[in-house]
Amino acid sequence: MNLAIRSREQYVGLADKGGVMQGAYFSRSTFLAAANDWEVAAMHAQADELSRAGVSLKVTEGSDIQKSIPCLASNISGLVEVQGEGHAVGYKVVDRFLRASGAKVICEASALKLQPGVKSGRGPTVQTSEGVIEADDVVVAAGLGSNALLPWLNLWPRRGQLIVTERRRSVYKLPGNFIFASYLLEKKKADVGQSVDSGSAARACALVIDPLPYDQYLIGGTREEDDDDQHTEFAAVQRILARAVEYMPFLGEMSVIRVFAGVRAATPDGLPYLGQVKEAPGLWVATGFEGDGICLAPLAGDAMARMMAGKDIPPGVEALAPDSPQRKRRES
Repeated sequence: MNLAIRSREQYVGLADKGGVMQGAYFSRSTFLAAANDWEVAAMHAQADELSRAGVSLKVTEGSDIQKSIPCLASNISGLVEVQGEGHAVGYKVVDRFLRASGAKVICEASALKLQPGVKSGRGPTVQTSEGVIEADDVVVAAGLGSNALLPWLNLWPRRGQLIVTERRRSVYKLPGNFIFASYLLEKKKADVGQSVDSGSAARACALVIDPLPYDQYLIGGTREEDDDDQHTEFAAVQRILARAVEYMPFLGEMSVIRVFAGVRAATPDGLPYLGQVKEAPGLWVATGFEGDGICLAPLAGDAMARMMAGKDIPPGVEALAPDSPQRKRRES
């Protein structure tokens, strides 16, 4: 959470006039919502953590919720507005950073084999379908594909079902994205290795509703231990939509134009890998961010560049190293 707060601050700076993220990152609030007692408890616990970290919040409960946001149903009993948050589309973030870096991009090539560097001074070597690349430093940032190059990473897939609505103007408009406390609980369960949605539509109800540009909505999602991104679960999607309409009835007037599945790369302890591979000079890892990759992108990129240059890094980043002692304690 603390790293996410720092990364958000970097986004704000990058979005200033002339910055690389100008026009791609927009400030807006995020709303944590609750519709039953256990969600309310989870919502308040998350709010307490955010408040202690210095995040500005506004808590609304009871009938005041519908007074402030009329399109919400009366069964939403708790709401926390997390102020100063933001929104960015992932592919735009990638494109902006790539253009700004001036990096040479080799498309449609596969990394087939990785030979780590040696202490005598030779750097890592990457065998690709387009030839061999030698470098002083190599960063493995291939999501689930990182397993093929470094099997000991032990990344595993976590699939999510997502829904996109048609474009339709409405008298109602959400002032930000809504994350129901069930989503936070499912994520924390997954991070500590407890059983989550393993393809079971009956439990797929961790709800997020995100207003997109052009009067569309992105609705999700699930956390399934599955790597099949070509398959969508009708029953899971049906359940997500039913819950979305229950809490925001105006969505029932809109049609769905697309349903798809995406696969996240997860780590055993829920923390991404970010740092140098021990006993392998010039070899670095940046993967396993799961659903936090877009959020942490500025901080992760800056921290990686600093580590490679031997400079100081933000507090907390050291815990993300693949061989971090903190990480081993979490896994034990």
